[in-house]
Amino acid sequence: MLGLGLGFGLVPCSNCYGNTTDVIFLGALDRRCGFLCITGMSVDLSIQLTLMFWRPSTNQEYVLFILATMWGVTDGIWQTQINSEITYSRLLPIS
Repeated sequence: MLGLGLGFGLVPCSNCYGNTTDVIFLGALDRRCGFLCITGMSVDLSIQLTLMFWRPSTNQEYVLFILATMWGVTDGIWQTQINSEITYSRLLPIS
């Protein structure tokens, strides 16, 4: 199985790295432009298609970490969008 020889937990660590750095940097970017949801959706779709058609081999272990990091980035995009939607439309309504 791919990834078991690399050490347990390295793929979730790369996912968390992508998620954390993305949430930190996208907070400021979210206020300036509103197309992050479309970007997250397109990257998420490309990850899903890659996982559907990719045939893993032992010399392509780096692809697993890239996909996990990108999945974390899209998760950070979705978290930023959902939190800004809840904060700005529900908690702080414009009167």
